[in-house]
Amino acid sequence: LAKTASDVNKPNGLFVILPEDAEEYLKKMPIHRFFGIGKATAEKMKTAGIFTGGDLRKKTLSDLTLRYGKAGAYYYDICRGIDLRPVKPDRERKSVSAEHTFDHNLMRIPEVKAELDHIAAVTFERYSKHGTHGRTVTIKVKYGDFKQITRSISFEENVTHLDQLIQAVHQLTDQTLIREEGIRLLGVGISNFQKKDAEDSTPIQLTLDF
Repeated sequence: LAKTASDVNKPNGLFVILPEDAEEYLKKMPIHRFFGIGKATAEKMKTAGIFTGGDLRKKTLSDLTLRYGKAGAYYYDICRGIDLRPVKPDRERKSVSAEHTFDHNLMRIPEVKAELDHIAAVTFERYSKHGTHGRTVTIKVKYGDFKQITRSISFEENVTHLDQLIQAVHQLTDQTLIREEGIRLLGVGISNFQKKDAEDSTPIQLTLDF
């Protein structure tokens, strides 16, 4: 529900789903907005007359399992707001990133680079607080038609300065990014983290006394 609410009024809006309103909200929610239901699956569901969470609730567990296999049980639960997977708050972070959705689609490389510089600064601030080091820089681009691409570059040395990050981002940014649909979202991420034990350890020279 939190993920669903965070997507409603992007980029700068606030949307609240109260616990007592969750069931009715899920009944009215378009099927393609449910987490775990991709574009292709949503189209198949629409062909079967499933357009909203309410339509999905009308299907029995056996119907959904027969049509969608193991995923059918998941679809049966999510339209009812049921998710019994355990929360894992201490899982190891594999990347640090930031992204921004724009009020208008970007059509020119200079404005794309300017926005990426701002996003890179936010990413680097989060990265610095994380207290680890990574060697891969990735940019994420989502277009006006919601198609998405990523580009990455990896280095032998860790990214340790904002200037390094921005330089890497610029290396990944060229005119081929621009499409007629325009760019509605940009993101910058750092990954390929090095294990702290390996990073901080110093080889010890053993000696023998004679």
